[in-house]
Amino acid sequence: MPTLNLADLKVGYEFEPIEFTVSDQEAEDYKSATGGESEPSALQSIIHPLHIDAIAIANLLNQLGIVEERIETVHAGQQMTVSATVKPGATVKCSSTLKSNNLRRNSRWATITSTFSGPDGELIAESSSTLIILPNET
Repeated sequence: MPTLNLADLKVGYEFEPIEFTVSDQEAEDYKSATGGESEPSALQSIIHPLHIDAIAIANLLNQLGIVEERIETVHAGQQMTVSATVKPGATVKCSSTLKSNNLRRNSRWATITSTFSGPDGELIAESSSTLIILPNET
């Protein structure tokens, strides 16, 4: 997949949708890394909602070439509304749209909204993430 130049994208741009599953081990690893293993037992059998958002953000950074180019990026803000839980092994579909894209003091500020749905199209969650891409000094 060719990388995109964020500076060239217009508000409303729809990123390539993704579909993924999270294994039991991946869910446990995420919870362990974030301190979530101490959650009540009822929450132990589900994927932490921020885990699915982290997967979406990583994919967006890859689509934008930010990881490969080693561009300095700050994940400056995140909001998420969760409508349903997801168990490991379930398919999650994610669609993301560029909500805002501005140049401020030589840094690119972009807000991306994402919608997560299950295999039957049911809404799982909606999120909004703000990225700041700092000027490349090289």
